[in-house]
Amino acid sequence: ARIDNPPPDYVTARHEVTPLAQGLTLTAFERLYPYGWVNGWLLTADLAEPTLTSDVLTAPGVTEREPLLDMAARAGAVAAINGDFFAMGGSGIALGTVVQGGQYLQSPQPGWPNGVQVGTDRIGRLATVALEGTVTTPHGTHPLTVVNTPVVPEGGLGIFTPLWTKDRPWAMGDAREGREVLVRAGRVVAVNTRVNGDAVPEDGFILVGTGDAARFLAPLKPGDPVEVSYRPSPAVKWALGGQNKLVVDGEVNPNLDRATRRPRSAVGFSADGRRMYLLVIEGDSSRSAGATLAEMAAFM
Repeated sequence: ARIDNPPPDYVTARHEVTPLAQGLTLTAFERLYPYGWVNGWLLTADLAEPTLTSDVLTAPGVTEREPLLDMAARAGAVAAINGDFFAMGGSGIALGTVVQGGQYLQSPQPGWPNGVQVGTDRIGRLATVALEGTVTTPHGTHPLTVVNTPVVPEGGLGIFTPLWTKDRPWAMGDAREGREVLVRAGRVVAVNTRVNGDAVPEDGFILVGTGDAARFLAPLKPGDPVEVSYRPSPAVKWALGGQNKLVVDGEVNPNLDRATRRPRSAVGFSADGRRMYLLVIEGDSSRSAGATLAEMAAFM
């Protein structure tokens, strides 16, 4: 006899579905696997539901840490889960792109290319957004390379906004030639050849350029007007970074780790992008063994 659907390798101890809001449900489950108990929670959101909105939550500054519960309470969120990985030491920023409410808050770190987004059309996609930005001075224009990243790439032009609340000693990296420009109320206050310890002003920003971008900034003098404009491309409602693509073309990614069980969180969408799934697996506890990346892919 042929078995098309092999029996599951777990026993379900609990499976509860609770409506949280119009278009939003929470499924809580507890399963016993050969390797132990696993607790999980799945949020299922209908992105087309007009009374339901989704967005990225952050602390007041991108370099600050804040408990998820506090972020959710401040935003008035019905539900929230952990998002991208972040730099545990140093800057504390998320490793991927951050777009919140259509505003580009932060560029991704090198080697962190994957991302997720919900467009202005309320469709979810596994895709990254690009930065489209320009810096304009009396001497010309230059593309903006990065926003709120610890290191500005060689030859690049970066901006630090008031969301960056820490110092930035490594902003110029190992560049031989650099310029830092402090701007308040649209006008240059100071120009330095090395990174200064000044905090980013609430009514302004700091530009850092290396190489060619440093030469673009070099002619600026106090009092010169400077204008910066930037946006995500394409325009999206929100975007966030992620580490691994768990499911590719409807199949489990075969290249995922199958050995290390940890607490996990994942986001995904239905094939038409109209439904969002947010999955959390508890780990590092006596109640739940966690999940490998391959197991997370199987869940998704």
